[in-house]
Amino acid sequence: MEEDNAGDIFKSLSGGKVDVETEAFVKLCDRSFNARLRVRGNILCVQAISEAVEPLIFILVKHQVLKAEDNHPDFPHGFVIQFKNETLTVYLKDKEERERWMVKVATASHDMAQAELDEIAHRLFAASTAENGVDHKEEKTAEGKPGSSSFEDFFLTNPCTIQHKFSITQKAGVPARLITYSETIAESKLSIALPVEFVKLYKQWTTEMIQQIESFERRCPAQDESSRQELCRLLRENSETLEQTWEFLSTYSGPSFRKSIEKRRVAFAPVPTNLHYQRFGPIGGEERHVLTAGVAAALPLRFQSGGLPKLRSSLSLHPAYTDAIFSAKRSELFEIKKMIGALSYKLENEWPNDKECDRLDKLCVDLQAGVKQVYARLRDVETGLAGVERHVDSLMDIGHAPDTLRNQLDNMDAMLVSLQTKIAVIDSLMESPSELSSFSLNTRESMIGVLDALLSLCTSLIDAQQLGRLRSLARSADTAVYVHIILRADFVFSQASTIAATAVMSRLQRGWPMNGGAWRSISSRLLIRLVRCPSSVSRTVTPLVAGSRHCVIVSLPLPQDFFDALPPALRDPAHYIRVCTSFWSLGVNHEATIGYQFGGVAAETAINQTALSDLQSYASSRSPLSAAAQEALAELQVVVRADPSRKNMLLYEWAMAAGTELDGELVVSCKSGKDRTAMGVTLEQGRLMRQASGLNATQAAEVVDALRKNGARREVCRKNIDKAAYSFSAFQMHFLPKSFRPPSGTFAHGLST
Repeated sequence: MEEDNAGDIFKSLSGGKVDVETEAFVKLCDRSFNARLRVRGNILCVQAISEAVEPLIFILVKHQVLKAEDNHPDFPHGFVIQFKNETLTVYLKDKEERERWMVKVATASHDMAQAELDEIAHRLFAASTAENGVDHKEEKTAEGKPGSSSFEDFFLTNPCTIQHKFSITQKAGVPARLITYSETIAESKLSIALPVEFVKLYKQWTTEMIQQIESFERRCPAQDESSRQELCRLLRENSETLEQTWEFLSTYSGPSFRKSIEKRRVAFAPVPTNLHYQRFGPIGGEERHVLTAGVAAALPLRFQSGGLPKLRSSLSLHPAYTDAIFSAKRSELFEIKKMIGALSYKLENEWPNDKECDRLDKLCVDLQAGVKQVYARLRDVETGLAGVERHVDSLMDIGHAPDTLRNQLDNMDAMLVSLQTKIAVIDSLMESPSELSSFSLNTRESMIGVLDALLSLCTSLIDAQQLGRLRSLARSADTAVYVHIILRADFVFSQASTIAATAVMSRLQRGWPMNGGAWRSISSRLLIRLVRCPSSVSRTVTPLVAGSRHCVIVSLPLPQDFFDALPPALRDPAHYIRVCTSFWSLGVNHEATIGYQFGGVAAETAINQTALSDLQSYASSRSPLSAAAQEALAELQVVVRADPSRKNMLLYEWAMAAGTELDGELVVSCKSGKDRTAMGVTLEQGRLMRQASGLNATQAAEVVDALRKNGARREVCRKNIDKAAYSFSAFQMHFLPKSFRPPSGTFAHGLST
């Protein structure tokens, strides 16, 4: 120690606060005297009382503390501090005081002193930050839940908040920074409530479909009767499955999520596995939000014949007869029938008498325009129905169609030409009331004939569509696959829609993005509408589901004060939210490695290239983009072009970054939504810490390991399998990318997943 520094240190110890202080008798080498002892951190100061001896300062490093073998008459309790080259013996009067001093001196070290200084520096930094207007205290709601808001309580339940304190070592002697990091994970109330509504709607659809097929019995040709009966039988089995599912879910009283160990239970099939909402970030800094869930798949129905894509490819069915398209065309045909009825009503009740010639011309023009519109829509539907001409001919053979389709269309064309000519004649006879009166009756009869022909054509197309589906399912095996696809697709759609609805609620909670840009829907089936809660004291979200197979409308009630604060466009009852999705796939386990070896990377490559295209299309609708969003999209494009598969972790990093910068809702998913999902979420948390706190790669990796050991994701494991452990085996660990490997002691093999 420098001699001039010793005096300064002694003065600071003499005048400042110390950890322990006492009077004792000390022996050092051949000298002994009464002295006052002080300890602060790892510095021991000895100041003589009875003799003129210079103060002594000892640095407590690499020392040992032992009990003294001899005793002093006035100070019977002694202990020895052994340094490398000398020994200091201290004698105290009280035994308990000796024990206290021995513990203090034995535990004194440079690391302890540094930790104490870091804590002091953090308190000083926190105090100065608070004075500048940044408050680090937790926000509490009226119900006393830390870090939550009333709207979060409206659609989330069972929150679990964990706070972490990370001490970040600095260079050049700068005190370590203490970062307080918080993460909250909660379950979605929609996780069970929305699938219950979907199952009710699916039951209605299935019942209507059975009624349609049963009512077709009288018009069904004899050779197609077996196909009709088989389709009805299998649909009744679907109806029974849906009925049992609804009975279970409507009376369910367990946790507000589907455990991973229940992912193969049929009654839970429409419920997403492990749907959780998580927000995280340094206190006082930027927060991120992410949804986690198991894969949206009909796991209880197994995959003996493959999933939906493989099943659909194995079925030789024209796209016009697939469930959603069939429903859309059938709905359009019934809408056309309503238009024909409206035109007939208008013709019957608004046709003028002989004294109202001025109204006749306008009415004829309006009716002619309506007839042309109806006929054009019928031709569009007829063009999209495979084999419709053959099916109408079969119906004519058994007396359930007035003529062949070709003859009906030719007759319709001729009638339209004749009608147009008569309307033109009426226009020319407006100045001759006597001739106009007799001719108008003839025109009216022609108009009635045209509408009757349109109605007959529409009915023929409806029956031909039903017959075409039956004939496409002539084989019993095809019928079974078709009905199985309907049930499987319904379950998957329910899961995906529940995740999407939770994402919309999460986005509303953070503030709706008002910087323009329409949300383009990849699947036009789902529309989400925001409605005002009828009750001002409602404390939970109660969704409603309606619509048809080709267009489903999910209504999400919001608290009245929250709804009233939304932008006018979102409060409009006619406004619907279309969810734009960008689905990325990245296999990271041993199954992915085997798949790459034997199946290649074509499927995953195609998925990720499509996802990039979808993300770029969405980004193009939002202008201008921030510099960070442009950079993330550019980097993501480079990564996808270089290698969009083969466990390329840059793909995950930049896909998450691009989604964040575009104000999207991030959803991380694996089969169970528990183990690999936890690795992905904690990796994203590490990326946030690097951005927000300036950590280097090594420090960020240590933070990620700490979050995997003590963070909220282990709580998800505990809720699922009653053990706070990830389900990985030593064999699987060899195939996981390094950044996806859990720390030692946090995983086990053979756990239920």
